Amino acid sequence: MVEQIKSWWQGKKYTIEGVYPGVRYKRHWTSEFAHMTLRFYLKNWKWFWPTLGVFIGLIISYKKLTL
Repeated sequence: MVEQIKSWWQGKKYTIEGVYPGVRYKRHWTSEFAHMTLRFYLKNWKWFWPTLGVFIGLIISYKKLTL
């Protein structure tokens, strides 16, 4: 099972002649989406968590006010 997940994550390896480094990976669209989501998170984690905290705080405040 772990090997299947690894092969899905990495994709199929192929090479392009005359290009250095010529190794490329053809990934399934779901793996590509997972890579894109991880890259986004790793670049923007500094504002993601505080923003999420503010939204959760706003939701809690709104629910307390409407009760």
